[in-house]
Order: sequence, then structure tokens, then C-alpha cells
Amino acid sequence: MKYEIDLDTYTAFLIGNGNRYSGVEMSKALKEKDHAPAHDSISRWLLEQTFEPNDLWKHVQTRVNLRSSLIVDDSTLDKQWSPHNELIDFHWSGNSHKVIRGISLVNLLATHTDECIPVDYRVYEGKKGDIDKNEHFRAMLDVAKRRGFEPPYVMADSWYASLENMKKIVLLEWKFIFGLKENRLVNEIQGQYVPVSSLDWAKKTSPQSLAERIRIRPCCADRFQERRHTLHRNERPFAHRVL
Repeated sequence: MKYEIDLDTYTAFLIGNGNRYSGVEMSKALKEKDHAPAHDSISRWLLEQTFEPNDLWKHVQTRVNLRSSLIVDDSTLDKQWSPHNELIDFHWSGNSHKVIRGISLVNLLATHTDECIPVDYRVYEGKKGDIDKNEHFRAMLDVAKRRGFEPPYVMADSWYASLENMKKIVLLEWKFIFGLKENRLVNEIQGQYVPVSSLDWAKKTSPQSLAERIRIRPCCADRFQERRHTLHRNERPFAHRVL
């Protein structure tokens, strides 16, 4: 009887084998099985598969607490030696601290107590695509709402701290914690915009009530859209204050 390869088997192989994930390596790992598949049949199976974000949700939904906080973050899979394909472009890599050739993923994670489970993702296509990372983020929030999530907070670094993203979360009746760059302009007093780093967080008013009163300058927030390939190391956003 022919051995049937499935996603669970392939996933277990990737987790157990670390950095070797070819068809040849998988056929070696399955050699003790009856009617173990040859490496070329594994390669054909991979070529025939098409996986979408919803497939990830099907695998994790029974383990996810719908009252988990949600975290958005992006990562770049290094593919500098891979052949050209439609998924590969040049993206900023936080690990390499430079722009590299690879696949950029925008990930949505659900975290509750000591668990952190990926629940959604989008492939960011860079200049070739019509959707930027912030639009992917908002689309995943809509999906999370339809799935029944009621997160205490949605969290992200300053890369996603645009005013449009904040308004989206408020529209969903959720709360957020975002990092802000120290030069982000806000006002505590109507019409008087100052850098967020200049606010007196230690005065009698608690940081929570101060955060409730300040307003973020829209035009400043909108500048935090994708600059894609022109990013330099010292331009990378970083968190200073959390509201």
C-alpha cells in the first residue's frame, strides 16, 4: 500500500529535522515506514500543494483562546540563494539589520498566559504588490473579528502605529498598545503639538490618564507608510513610549 504524505507528516519532519528539509532528507526520515515514499514523490507532492492562511487557522483553532491578546509582527525569510519566483523580493531584515532578498511575512499571533500561537499571516510582495503591510494588518484584524476574537489588547511596534491602524482597532471596539518613535508629534493641549518624548510621564497625572488625553497628529502618523527598499539601518522604527 502506498504511503500517503500529508501536511502533518511534513510539518513534523520540518520540526524534527531542523535545517535540512529536502525531499531526499524526508525520504531518509521515513525509510523505516512500510512503503516509504521516494524523494521524487515527496517533491511532486510539495509542488501540487497550495496552502492559504485559512489552512493555518484550521490547524490551530482548537488550541487558541479567543480572548488572547493579538500581536502583529513581520519577518523576512532569507532566500538570497533561491531561484527567482513571484514571492521573493528585497525586504528589510531585523535579524540581518539590512535589506536582503527573501520572502516577507506579516504575522498575527495570539498570546494567552505562556502560549503564543500564530493564527494568521499574509505574504507581503513589496513593490510588486498593491497592498502594503498596514493594509495586510487591518485585513487580518477583520478576519480575527469574524472568527470571534475578543482580545484585551492588540499590540505592535511603531512600524504599525499609524493613525489609520489605531482608528481601525477602535472601530472594532478593541484596545491597543503600540510603540511610538520619540519624535512622534502628539498634543495634550489642543493645537499644541510636541514630540512624545517631551511629555512629563512622571507628574501627578498617571501615565494611563495622560495617554487618554493626548492626540496623535494625523499627518505625522500617515508618514509611517512603507518606504520599502529605501530603508536604512538608522531609519528603522523603534519603540519608546507605549500608549
